[in-house]
Amino acid sequence: MSFNIVISFAETTHFFEHGFIQPKYYLPMANGKTMTENIIDALSVYGKISVILQKDECDKYTLDNFIKNKYPQINIIYIETYTPNILETIIKQLSHTLNNDTSLLITSYDQLMDWNIDIQESTIGLVIDATFFWKHGYDFCKNYKSNVLEKKDIDYYSFKTPTQYYSYLESKFGSVKKNKLENMTRGWLIGNFTPSILKTDAFEVGYLKHYKGEVWPAHLHKEADEYNILIKGSLLINNETISVGEIFVIPKGMLTHATFLEDCEILCIKVPSNTKDKYCY
Repeated sequence: MSFNIVISFAETTHFFEHGFIQPKYYLPMANGKTMTENIIDALSVYGKISVILQKDECDKYTLDNFIKNKYPQINIIYIETYTPNILETIIKQLSHTLNNDTSLLITSYDQLMDWNIDIQESTIGLVIDATFFWKHGYDFCKNYKSNVLEKKDIDYYSFKTPTQYYSYLESKFGSVKKNKLENMTRGWLIGNFTPSILKTDAFEVGYLKHYKGEVWPAHLHKEADEYNILIKGSLLINNETISVGEIFVIPKGMLTHATFLEDCEILCIKVPSNTKDKYCY
């Protein structure tokens, strides 16, 4: 079935209130596309697309240029502002091109669903959240103020809030994986060992704690270079005093002997990872 398709880009910037620095329509979907690309690519196979953009959004964030460069066939309608009812905005801007017997699909860029929906069995059309399927454009022009569309119950995503967007990401990538440093051996959390949060022989990472008066046995690594950041405390390593915030690098083959002058916390990175690459003297 072929549609006239209208995509609304209303409510584009309120994610800024939650710490985002890009408008919502530029946020990435699980497939790597922006929200804008995702909706246009999904719907382009179903018919001719028009998008409604606010002029100030385009001035600030060049959304129109983004769309023009990637989708030159898209019809762009510029408006000063949306009315509270998006359907009224569409009637005002597009009634002359929609008042016909072609099926009509109206949606928002922040909707995601299976778009292959059969509307023929409905009387006039279907509504799913902020998405409207009309069997004929003239039905929309005549009845847009009336509650005449049948509600369709299907799975869909709507990204009106950051919480909804995060839920979508979790459905695709899984929840943020958590662990505790106390579950790691001596604070070593990445490397070719178990337990670890990432097992690899390319490098190893540890968040290490040492106590005042502790002495590091003199040792060296024959394969690994070691990169350290002192997060807390101070220590003496060979003839050098290391203070909070300092980075100290120990190249492979260099013997070191350390005394901890205070309780210390160190972020340590060794490249590569080899648990047998330690030689004490």
